[in-house]
Amino acid sequence: MLKHYLTIYVDGKKQETICLNNLEAFYSGRISIGRLESNDIVLAYPIVSRTHAYLEVQGNKLELVDNGSLNKLRVGGNISPRIRLASGMKVLIGTSPRAVGAIVLQYNVIDDAPQPDPRMQQSMGGHTSMQPQRRGAAPQGGKTFFAQRVLAMMIDYMICMFIWFGAFVLIFITGFPWFDHGFELAVVLAAVAVGWLYYALLESSAKQATLGKLIMGLCVVDAHGAMPSFGLASKRFFAKILSGIILGIGFLPIFGHKQTLHDRLTGCRVVKQNL
Repeated sequence: MLKHYLTIYVDGKKQETICLNNLEAFYSGRISIGRLESNDIVLAYPIVSRTHAYLEVQGNKLELVDNGSLNKLRVGGNISPRIRLASGMKVLIGTSPRAVGAIVLQYNVIDDAPQPDPRMQQSMGGHTSMQPQRRGAAPQGGKTFFAQRVLAMMIDYMICMFIWFGAFVLIFITGFPWFDHGFELAVVLAAVAVGWLYYALLESSAKQATLGKLIMGLCVVDAHGAMPSFGLASKRFFAKILSGIILGIGFLPIFGHKQTLHDRLTGCRVVKQNL
């Protein structure tokens, strides 16, 4: 499967690399780039317009299209309102690479499909067998996606309850000092600690998912489609408290990109994994 990446450089220094396949908008065919938080890729720099450009996806071909921005798009020193991207191509946002805050976007494509063994090709007379293609992350949405999130949440809840029960038994046996301040306090603190570490550690890991999400084929990404940091995953967990306080309404994916309230507050999204 072809993976599409966009690397962002500011003043010649690499800032981050975004896997475009992890963005929901990749599958709708149009990725917005700009300074506003509502864009799919946010470039919060003064030189960038509110919605500076769009990445139009046509199969495995991508075109970068200027949205009437002030500083335009430039390739090789020439202004180009529409650019057909090729792997390794660099596009400048701004008047000059030497301008303060100049931004360069570098596009790269990597084929991560397993390559056939040459010895197998020779044994088959130069013909390769048909290999099943790996599916990329599918666009989220609809009743199926909502059901997956609900089931993942139920699985994670049961796992956390099991871990919490074990932790609470350990606290009880060892006579941990929390009991000196009250039984109820020990229950609450143990539950919060277990939930926080379970969600934050797993969602900021290489899998980007709790066990429930892994089982349901889901993962968590940040606003740029990248792996969340431990800090961001922690904020997302504690934001769930607000989602729960309002009668659980915050757990409904009613915002843009099928986000829940705690997703929206932290800029995260839950998407289907690359299989």
